[in-house]
Parts: sequence; structure tokens; C-alpha cells
Amino acid sequence: MTASENPYRELGEHIEEHLMAEGVYVTDHTLTDGTFHIAYETASPEEGVPRSEMGSILQELLDARADGWPATDVVVWVYDADEPADDREPKGKWETREGWFHAFDNDNLSETDLSTLVISTVDLEATRG
Repeated sequence: MTASENPYRELGEHIEEHLMAEGVYVTDHTLTDGTFHIAYETASPEEGVPRSEMGSILQELLDARADGWPATDVVVWVYDADEPADDREPKGKWETREGWFHAFDNDNLSETDLSTLVISTVDLEATRG
């Protein structure tokens, strides 16, 4: 990935393109107050946030870092693809932190440790009305 005027739009489109075959349907990606937000629909029948999809998205983020994407905080919102868009509530959300990317880049954080940190951010309750 090359640096562009809007590397976040480019990254969102890249994730959308590469993960559609895995049942990850990106519906929105925006940069707000220094945090990159990704919203996607999942076809997975699993309750909450599907861990395999977390791993796939995290790997895309790590690959993008290796290609020069500027690290930032990322919040990922997960929605059920079978629910009507107007009526649905998020199944959950998860996050990564800019500092975690830097620590990983500098070999101060292993891939296992990074994954553990990301999994620890899964929040199902905050998304319930």
C-alpha cells in the first residue's frame, strides 16, 4: 500500500475487498478524532464477535502497517448481516491501539501478545441499548 492523501479510505477499501470472501462485509470506514472506525456485517452465526474475523482484520491491519499505513487507534463494530440495517444493534466491538502497533513493529510485543490484547477489548455489553 502506498501513502496517499487518505490512507484510511484506501485501507478500508482494501479490507473490504480482501475479506468479503470470508463473510466480512465492510459497510463503513471513517477517521474520526484520530481513531479509524470500521463497521462491518458478518454472515457468521456465532454470537458476539467472531474471533476468526477479528484475526483476519487484525492481519490485514498488520500487513498494511508493513506497507506503510500510519498506525492509529482502530475501533471495529460488528453487525449481523441478517438483521435489517434500520433496526439492528451491534453484535459487539473491539479495538486496537496505536501504541500496540508500534510495540509490535519494534518487537516489544509478540503476535500472541498483540492478539491477547485485542481480544481483551471485545465489548458486547457497551453495544446493548
